[in-house]
Amino acid sequence: MKKLLFIAALLVSANIAFAFDVKTDAKQAYPTFKINGWLKITYQDTVYHDILVTYPSGFEIKDAALQINGNAWQDVSYMIYIQSNRKNKVNDKSETPVTTGETVFSPRMVGAYVDWKVKGWANLRIGQFKKPIGLEQWTSPVNYDFINTAQLTGKFVDNSYDQGIMLFGKKNDISYWLAFYNGSPYDYKDKNWAKDVVARAVYAPLAGLTFGGYTEYGTADGIGPSKYRRRGGLEINYEHCKYFVRSEYMIGLDDKRLTVDSVLVGTVWVKKSGLDAILMRGAYLTAGYVPMSKLKVNVRGDMYRENCSWDLVTDGITAWWGKQESRVVICNLGADYFLNPNTKVTLNYDVKLEDMALRPVKNNILSAQLQVKF
Repeated sequence: MKKLLFIAALLVSANIAFAFDVKTDAKQAYPTFKINGWLKITYQDTVYHDILVTYPSGFEIKDAALQINGNAWQDVSYMIYIQSNRKNKVNDKSETPVTTGETVFSPRMVGAYVDWKVKGWANLRIGQFKKPIGLEQWTSPVNYDFINTAQLTGKFVDNSYDQGIMLFGKKNDISYWLAFYNGSPYDYKDKNWAKDVVARAVYAPLAGLTFGGYTEYGTADGIGPSKYRRRGGLEINYEHCKYFVRSEYMIGLDDKRLTVDSVLVGTVWVKKSGLDAILMRGAYLTAGYVPMSKLKVNVRGDMYRENCSWDLVTDGITAWWGKQESRVVICNLGADYFLNPNTKVTLNYDVKLEDMALRPVKNNILSAQLQVKF
């Protein structure tokens, strides 16, 4: 009798286990799997530059990336994004700072996330993904107007990918994103209790017209002391027939905790302020025209200013706090010629003026790029 009960129990448990087996019918719709990517090969030369500054020129693999994406189920999708030449903030996973003076590049897992499509106006994303900051930052790398992004995109979005959770969706003509991040470099764990909060909203009142804004508040977490970030921006984009105009403005204040409270000047210790504040402001305006189906031409005015950087200045006897400001203005001229829908050649000429609170430095850069996407 006991043996019969034992065998019956095994059969019941086996049936329960089999009930949870995933069917492997070849006709099932999920999961789905797709690979796409792009390659950008660039040649750059500084055709006019300051006589006291030497600029490198030559070929460069500007970008090479693979994306693996698909649907795990009807309302669950995934994406893995690997970039071959992503700049490292550290040498390796031990988080040893880069001290050689050379920029370190290597293949990196830039993005990896899962989307749960709850409703059209309320969806959830979790993992490592792009921050919803700004118009150009949110644009796909294969659709940039120029070879290089505007200055504010690189300055304000110094860590464009981070780990966290995001609520996003669209209701009528309004799209929104609300994200909570670690505030640490991509692929690395957070090292403080604070989290970054980013909110963005975009309104589309007319066909081809969108405008919106974003705000970010948090604590950067990287090499050195943590830095408080308070940033915001506005954006507008209008496309009509063969013309387009887009612009962004961003402003931000970063406060960096100092590790040293005072500095020795001669025989006197001069107390430093508690925070080092950096006020950043940037804007660009791009206008373009498509004269024929395979050709697009555009021009961009790009300005970035960074001030409120207080440094201790001394003549060996007395000391004072000096305020520095840097200004960089770039005029970009560009043209894209599409050999086919997946291949284009880009030619850019950049007129650049740098004023780093010293004498102005001029350099004009000619660049050409071949881009292939698949």
